[in-house]
Amino acid sequence: MLRRTLEALSIRALLGCVMGVLALFLLAFATDLAWRGWSRHAEAERVVKMAEAGRELFRAAAATRLERGEAMTALAAPAPDPEGSRIRPRRAEAEAATTAALAGLRGMGLTEKARQLEASLAPVVELRAAVDAALRLPREQRP
Repeated sequence: MLRRTLEALSIRALLGCVMGVLALFLLAFATDLAWRGWSRHAEAERVVKMAEAGRELFRAAAATRLERGEAMTALAAPAPDPEGSRIRPRRAEAEAATTAALAGLRGMGLTEKARQLEASLAPVVELRAAVDAALRLPREQRP
């Protein structure tokens, strides 16, 4: 039956069928390539967001370290510094970097990690308040 059908077809019809099948294969191949390209692009965007979030986390850590160093220097100074003139700029930088890091984590969908980071900031806020209070006192009265 298949033989009779093929014998009944002209060369033109057979070539048309072959070309149609080849076009379908080409379409399937192109669709697969497009799908893979889209997947890789989405993965690349995710990697870029991760790198940006990581950069903000490192910036926050560095700014916090600098703030800590300035706080230790100010606490060792003999005169009180109620305005915290050396610490305030570093603290503002650390807070801005931490806020950006939290936004980056949330943007990646890592809300649980953002919550953990926020929870770990509570002792830092308490220490900052203690440092501010200590800076208002003369060096001999500081804890």
